[in-house]
Amino acid sequence: MPTFIELRLTTGERRHVEASESNARTEIDRWAQRDKTSWIETVEGIWVNPGHIVEARLVVLSAAPPREPPSV
Repeated sequence: MPTFIELRLTTGERRHVEASESNARTEIDRWAQRDKTSWIETVEGIWVNPGHIVEARLVVLSAAPPREPPSV
């Protein structure tokens, strides 16, 4: 099963970023120290401003979250 970093945003939404199973703890630590000016593309295809992240945690999902269709 794939491991992801689940991001909870100030809007209440939850988005996901891929994480390496073999190095999950290092991955989550790197995210905690990430530069707040670098935007993040999630698995869903959404760009997130790190300043809007309230919580980041590791989760194991049965499958990757689906990508959202591009907005027109």
